Amino acid sequence: MKLSKIALATAATLLSGAAFADFVPLPVGVGILEDDNIEYVLDAQGNFKTSGTLAVGDRLRAVVKFSNVLNPDNSVFTALGAPGLELTGISEIEVKSINAVTGLYTFGTSAAFTSVYGAGAMAAMFAQTTGDFFTSCNGTSIAACETAATNGTKWAVAGLSDADDFWVASSAIAGVPLNTIDVSTLSGSAATTKVAVANFALSILYNGTGYEFNEQTSALSPFYTVGGDGKTDVIGSGDILGGQGLANNYVARSDFDFQVSRVPEPTSMSLIGLGLLGLGALSRKRKAS
Repeated sequence: MKLSKIALATAATLLSGAAFADFVPLPVGVGILEDDNIEYVLDAQGNFKTSGTLAVGDRLRAVVKFSNVLNPDNSVFTALGAPGLELTGISEIEVKSINAVTGLYTFGTSAAFTSVYGAGAMAAMFAQTTGDFFTSCNGTSIAACETAATNGTKWAVAGLSDADDFWVASSAIAGVPLNTIDVSTLSGSAATTKVAVANFALSILYNGTGYEFNEQTSALSPFYTVGGDGKTDVIGSGDILGGQGLANNYVARSDFDFQVSRVPEPTSMSLIGLGLLGLGALSRKRKAS
């Protein structure tokens, strides 16, 4: 499967991996983390939903694996699969409202997910060196799949915190609102069929990446938020694709791009600062002698 991507706008040198047990290297400049994504739907009572339209209270839950870090020209900067590093994750978003006219869905956090990953959390990522976790998703339980996706070192958590944060989705099929599309239609569609599109702006709630990030301007924020400054940590969009061929109640695949802006990491700056302090002390010692 070739599915979602995370686009990273980076600025400065790479962080040494020595301080982090499972560091995921990123290229200088713009890089793309390429992933595989599969999702299932739970209704408001926590039951698997395989038919009917998405309703308020339904939750979309996904597992993800990032297989490569790409350069801007789509050449591979580094592979993240076995036997090297890999970045995996899990996400859960809940339907909060549906526009009856346009079919626009607005998503928010779910209590089940935030109880594990903290207030506002919608996605959590983990760095690990344990090999291809998707082998645990073929012919086994969802529980085994999710355990394999989350048993590494917590790398980052993203979700709703800033006034400009949002997550919305609408139909990708002309003339067919998303609130009229049956989940069974989604699960029966081919992996290349685009059923819905999503747009989002998120905050980084936990940062174990070794990088620091700047806020970015989200052109869509004014359409969905009031009183914000139009900036947030993560901005992006993506496609919901058909789930044909998936098992274990998985009904869809996803293809997303998440963009962040990296600044020079603090460890390097701290080392530079310590070096300057050392030079100053040496200078004072020489003067004293």
